[in-house]
Amino acid sequence: MITQVYRDSRSWATLSFWVALAIFLLTGWVTYESIVKYQDASKWRDHTYAVIETLDQLRTGLVDAETGQRGYLITGESDYLEDYRKSLDAIGQRKAELRTLTVDNASQQWRLNTLEPLVTEKLMGLERRIQIRKSQGLDAAAQAIITSKDKRVMNQIRDITDAMNEEEHNLLKQRDQLVARQANRTEVILACAALVCLSLLRIAFEMLKREITEHTNAEIRIQTLNENLEKNVHHLGSLNKELEAFSYSVSHDLRTPLRALDGYSKELLENLGGRLDAQNQSDLNRIRAAAARMGQLIDDLLDLSRLARTELAREDINLGAAADKIVQEFQKARPERQAEFVIAPDLNVKGDPKLLQIVLQNLLENAWKFTEKRPVSKIELGATERDGQRVFFVKDNGAGFDMAYVGKLFGAFQRLHDSDEFPGTGIGLATVQRIINRHGGTIWAEAKVGDGAAFYFTLP
Repeated sequence: MITQVYRDSRSWATLSFWVALAIFLLTGWVTYESIVKYQDASKWRDHTYAVIETLDQLRTGLVDAETGQRGYLITGESDYLEDYRKSLDAIGQRKAELRTLTVDNASQQWRLNTLEPLVTEKLMGLERRIQIRKSQGLDAAAQAIITSKDKRVMNQIRDITDAMNEEEHNLLKQRDQLVARQANRTEVILACAALVCLSLLRIAFEMLKREITEHTNAEIRIQTLNENLEKNVHHLGSLNKELEAFSYSVSHDLRTPLRALDGYSKELLENLGGRLDAQNQSDLNRIRAAAARMGQLIDDLLDLSRLARTELAREDINLGAAADKIVQEFQKARPERQAEFVIAPDLNVKGDPKLLQIVLQNLLENAWKFTEKRPVSKIELGATERDGQRVFFVKDNGAGFDMAYVGKLFGAFQRLHDSDEFPGTGIGLATVQRIINRHGGTIWAEAKVGDGAAFYFTLP
């Protein structure tokens, strides 16, 4: 009987041992498999972060390259070219990294095939304008900027990188969910494994500790990146202030030679007028006209730069009453012109009177200028309602413009008509947009070639 009990207990012990061993091995295998999947999911998540960060660095590099190029075009100082060349090197590295990081993703590789030629085109455009600046000077470089396709190319680059960024964030969301599921499964298995073997619990603890450390290090890296971003933003703000001060100084320094050009030309005309032929007199008058136009351009640039520093003084103002005074000045200056003005009487808003006066002056002057060749000029200032919001407008029956180029309309120095046909500096609408934006509003235009134009704007 005792022998039988002993045998039975030994059989149960052996069975328990093998069962315990089987459970241990099974638990260990399942735990190991779960941990491997968790690590793999974490690696893919980190991989996705790396793609997103590299995309951001590529776009930052393009912005830095354009900033360095612009600084050189404006100043001609080679220090800006050093920053520009460094940005080119960084862009090349980021492109290579993106190609390697997305080798497993066919759709991202396809986007890269489209993105890389655009980046090359963008950089070639920057380099071309630098060479123009070196060989032909600032004016030629400025003209090259006006006629370039940079904005279209940069928009395409943004669209592609935004699409790549969106796909990576979608992947990141999926991988975060996968990491979370694997983490939960691992915790359950580790809890069960703890009942079988304390050593297994220790392994799980060590792995969890390592993961927490990696997560903490990642948070530190993110914090460091945020701090660097804040420093860069501050640095860009300082650069903008320096550029504004530089523009202001250069603009003032240009006035002296302009006054000399105008004064000497006038003196030559007065003193030698009888001895100069018609061509010489015409050339001197053209010099004086060019000096006057340059002076006006300098004034417009200074006014545009001052807008960023001007404090808004919000008061009640009637746009209709302000427009009436402007219209009266037009009619006094050109009484021979046939014109119909329709000015709504009650266009009350709250804003800075001086700045809004500039808005009306520019918009109405544009309408007055571009309707000059009509038998009867028709200009209207009023308000309407769109999507529950009050929208003001200035309409005319003038030359209009092609809506394909509406994106250039509010840029500084952007002109949609030849200056010989319709004179101007190309600063007015940029000034209008900046004032409207500073008030928290928006402005847009609608037109048709030969059928007039309408400018709409909102004021909160």
